Amino acid sequence: MDKIKSFSLAHFEKVVLAGIVALSGFLVYRGAQLPDFTNEKTPEQLTQEANTVKLGIDDDHTEQIIPERKETSADSIVARTKQLYKPVDPTTYKLSKIWVGETTGDSVIRRQDPLLLPPIDLRTMGVVCAIAANGAREVDGYPLAQLDGADDLEVEEKKRPRTRGRRGRRGMDETDDMMMDDGMMGMMGGGRRGARRGDDEDLKPISNRRFDASQSLGYTPTSTGGTTNRNNFPQPKIGWFIAGTALLPHREIYEAYELALKDASGYDPTRDTPLYYDFEVQRADVTDKSVQQLNEEDWTKVYDRSLYTKIADTVWQGFAPEIVPEDYRDENITTWIPPVLLDDYSHFALHPRIPMLSKRELEERRLIEDEKNDRSGEINLENLDFQNDESELAGPGAGGGMRGGGGGMGYDDMDMDMGYDDMYSGGGMGMFSRGQVEIDPVDHKLIRFYDFGLYPSKAKPGRKYSYRLRYAVIDPNFPALAQAQPTTSKLSPDVAQRVMAKVSEAKESGKRNFRLWSEWSEPTLPDSLPTTYDAFAGSVTRGSVRSYTLGDRSVPVARETASAKVLLSKFDFNLGVRVPVMIDEIKEGGVLSKTAEVAEVIDPITNMIKKVTDYEVKSSISVVDIDGGVSLEMSEELTSPGQMLLFDSTGKLSVSNDIDDQRPFRVYSFAKEKEQHEK
Repeated sequence: MDKIKSFSLAHFEKVVLAGIVALSGFLVYRGAQLPDFTNEKTPEQLTQEANTVKLGIDDDHTEQIIPERKETSADSIVARTKQLYKPVDPTTYKLSKIWVGETTGDSVIRRQDPLLLPPIDLRTMGVVCAIAANGAREVDGYPLAQLDGADDLEVEEKKRPRTRGRRGRRGMDETDDMMMDDGMMGMMGGGRRGARRGDDEDLKPISNRRFDASQSLGYTPTSTGGTTNRNNFPQPKIGWFIAGTALLPHREIYEAYELALKDASGYDPTRDTPLYYDFEVQRADVTDKSVQQLNEEDWTKVYDRSLYTKIADTVWQGFAPEIVPEDYRDENITTWIPPVLLDDYSHFALHPRIPMLSKRELEERRLIEDEKNDRSGEINLENLDFQNDESELAGPGAGGGMRGGGGGMGYDDMDMDMGYDDMYSGGGMGMFSRGQVEIDPVDHKLIRFYDFGLYPSKAKPGRKYSYRLRYAVIDPNFPALAQAQPTTSKLSPDVAQRVMAKVSEAKESGKRNFRLWSEWSEPTLPDSLPTTYDAFAGSVTRGSVRSYTLGDRSVPVARETASAKVLLSKFDFNLGVRVPVMIDEIKEGGVLSKTAEVAEVIDPITNMIKKVTDYEVKSSISVVDIDGGVSLEMSEELTSPGQMLLFDSTGKLSVSNDIDDQRPFRVYSFAKEKEQHEK
């Protein structure tokens, strides 16, 4: 035993060294058995694999990640939406001991009701336009799509220039006038399909005529209407309504909240700042009486937020892009813009006192101007604090939405029991809304409303109406959630009495009436639905005038009256679009009417150009006066703007001039298409 111990002590290092040598030999042996990676992983191969992976990242892997969406019925979406907005049972999360901060002492400030100032500066105007509506059962399942395509546009292309003709009054050669007439004939459907080719011209037929979508200022339709009904395709329909805008005095309302609640007991900025929730529109018929003679019984409720949401979700195919900066609108009081097709909608969607730039953009402009005036240093915009920069206006059906399949405008067939009222009155979006502290509130927010002429409570043509508004906030002293309600001890006596009455009402009905309404606005000036005819002024030919000397005065005497070129259009309720016809010459005292052998129409859904034959546009618009067309001193080729004074069937006088009407005149006379093919 002693020999073993002495041996171990004498040879321990040798044993360890032998073990290390054996392990090293084993590792070398194992390494020699591994394959040579240089035969499989060359630098060129690794580079190729890395590039392949990089390219694969940019590919669309949606199908592998997101499962195919299954169609669901509108009823199931309504039920799921109701369930989503149903309050969570708070007893599950109730704490045994709740921390409540109490203000001690005899100087407790009781909570008041904030002063809700009424809307101001209401403005209305009649609007008629084409809008995108749901209801077509097939892609081409609407009357306009069934029309024949417009005739091919045939344009004369000259191989060599002709001798210049005599200069006309408007700076155009007589030969150019001839070209314009022939070209216009082609655009208006009277193309010379059977014309003979001459030695100095070629006739170039242009097939598959389409409208240039870049000229459209309106909404672009999608391929299908509703998300739940794939057989519901868009179709053009006539939107005929009175549009209105008003200002909500947001800054003054915010300051009223601070005055009533900020220093009071139990102040909570998520509850005690303005949370706009609803608004109502009332209408009064003032055809046979003045606005000053109206009584309370003359006013009738016609719209509120819930009803506008139903129309947008079931009738419209979408909504036009918003043009009001987000700082100045609120999703619950700024109604969406109808999906206007082709035409500009800014004239009824904006208010002249609402800025077109956001607070951030206005501040940036101010800082740039300050920098120009004072070069003392650089401006770091990232360190500035702006309010409401990231919020977006939620549209109808933004979370999946419910789109009905009613035909036509769908108003008469609309289901009014879709659960919207229950969803809103049960708390709805207001339950999840949160107020915010605003350092510098905007002066006004926009209220936008409509009174549709095709709705069951429709405004009637020929009648004059006045409107008034009021809005509702979520009551800070009786909010949507009972758990957020301040205790009665924190309320002033009159507020406590009002709240206790609401508590009793909620116990009986099972619903909390959490809306706190403002006073009614002042009524608007009378307005009515417009006519369905438009007249766009074109060029004016000045009449010949001769001056006679009478005594010491020069008296001008018209030898020939002035004339104008006019594009007259009619909104056709069957086709759902504007049908234009060209009147080449109209004189003072004339009535704008014409039967066109061929009228060309734009299908705003497909952008195809269609044609209707023997189309009569019989308006009652009279031309009272024509002015303009006078050669300017700087150049005989330039003339003063042409303008017309018009008198329509509603008794309104209006002035139409060729500068303001230039865009619609060119669009609906297909001027750009003609110019491109004349080159």
